Amino acid sequence: GWGLSGQNYLNDVAAVRRILADVEARACVDTDRIYAAGFSNGSAFALKMSCRNELDFRAFAAVSAPYWSRECADSAPEPVLYMHGTKDPTIRFGGGDSIIAPTVSVNSFLAHRASATAPGTCGWSRNGNRW
Repeated sequence: GWGLSGQNYLNDVAAVRRILADVEARACVDTDRIYAAGFSNGSAFALKMSCRNELDFRAFAAVSAPYWSRECADSAPEPVLYMHGTKDPTIRFGGGDSIIAPTVSVNSFLAHRASATAPGTCGWSRNGNRW
């Protein structure tokens, strides 16, 4: 699971779709308030879903694994909350090779996401610069 490319990604999205359908069948769910969140590889998965949003999540939260690909550049803006420790030794803040895959730097990721967000949204980078 938690594949970020090809059939692995499609299988994981299908699994999330089945989970959502099961929860909606068993509980009272406000479908206007369904969010995706993830940590580490789940973070990258949630962020990839934010670029494609096949499941119509309202917002995304991700911790410790930035994700950026060309498909994100052309995607509709989606609300994203992202958190990442500057001393993370596994998925480095500055990007590079990791146990998941090579990652972009957090500042690069934030700059790309800021360019895709709705007007008037902003955030802060590690060094306190507004993006």
